[in-house]
Amino acid sequence: MSQAEQTAAGQEDSLAGLEERIARAVDLVLRLRQEKSGLEQQLAGAQRALEEARQASQESAAQKAEITRLMLDNESMRKERDNVRRRVERLLETIDTMGTA
Repeated sequence: MSQAEQTAAGQEDSLAGLEERIARAVDLVLRLRQEKSGLEQQLAGAQRALEEARQASQESAAQKAEITRLMLDNESMRKERDNVRRRVERLLETIDTMGTA
């Protein structure tokens, strides 16, 4: 084999190697793009789930505040009812003593 043939064969081998590396690089880029797309979808889903959880937490906090308010109102009404009951009982006692006097 002549020097020129050896050089041409070496260049072809070098070119074939380069083509193979380029093909592998293209495959890698395509695979990475697909993985990126999948990860972006997962991220979007996780962000939606996080936002839903935040909203549920806010709703829960609002419900807890409303329950606390209702419990306080209920306690206030019980105290008021007891006060009214005592006053009515005193009035009835006064009426009873007026009737017996």
